Amino acid sequence: MRKTVTTTCVLYLQPGDVLRDSGAVVSHIITNVAPGLTDVVTDKGVRRMLTTKSVTVIRYR
Repeated sequence: MRKTVTTTCVLYLQPGDVLRDSGAVVSHIITNVAPGLTDVVTDKGVRRMLTTKSVTVIRYR
């Protein structure tokens, strides 16, 4: 497997991505929960983030 560290918008998160700040693994995202907000469902719970927020993730592909 290849490990890549990248910065991406919340909308482009993919299942299996690891959030670098918390180490949580992304399960899926739920868009439009409120104007401008997206829920990111991880193995450690749900995080509500601004849709335009940039996050650093680790991808194993």
